[in-house]
Amino acid sequence: MVVMKQYFFFSILFLSLLSSEQKVHLKVEEIGSPGRKEIKVNKINNEFKLLNANDDVSEYELVANKNLSVKIFQYGGDAADVIKIGKFKFTVAKSINPLIEKDFNPRYLSTSMMETYNLFYKRKKYLIIIAKSSGAAGKAINYSLYQIFDITSSKEIKYYPATSYFGNIKNITDLDKDGNLDFLKVKEKKDNVYEMKSFEICTGTPKNIQGRVDILF
Repeated sequence: MVVMKQYFFFSILFLSLLSSEQKVHLKVEEIGSPGRKEIKVNKINNEFKLLNANDDVSEYELVANKNLSVKIFQYGGDAADVIKIGKFKFTVAKSINPLIEKDFNPRYLSTSMMETYNLFYKRKKYLIIIAKSSGAAGKAINYSLYQIFDITSSKEIKYYPATSYFGNIKNITDLDKDGNLDFLKVKEKKDNVYEMKSFEICTGTPKNIQGRVDILF
């Protein structure tokens, strides 16, 4: 009987979280939809191959296409994870900017919880990796970490990290159609109240979405 009660409780909790996530995604889709019409997105086969593992680091590789491979180095201890694209290396736990949630630790990324996309917009090409933290607990498991790379030029790859509560690929849009990608960022203000803001991805400049959007549950 006790087991049945526990099962019922966790089932209700799971459905509640699922409902909250769906509500956030619908709101993000509604607000960002007008600026997303010209954006082309292709999902990449998300199979990370383990190349090497020892006590200090595990090395994974994703082949995005014939000319592009992504390597992820997951370090033990206190070292931050690193992503390598071609000759460029990017530290996952980069310095704080408006697109990053300060209380979200982006280390210990789980390759089984990653989605990878090619995004094309205004003659620019982006590689986007969206991940969850396998070391997170409680509400932190609902944070999404974005690794956004401008790969238009293989000689100068640019990196923009971002985080959002309940995030997916539709958080990326061009809100005001100025030709620059924007990011719809959802933050938890307090229990059952979430705030959505928007920032230009490459500069962190705030964008107007009719002031502030509060999502209530």
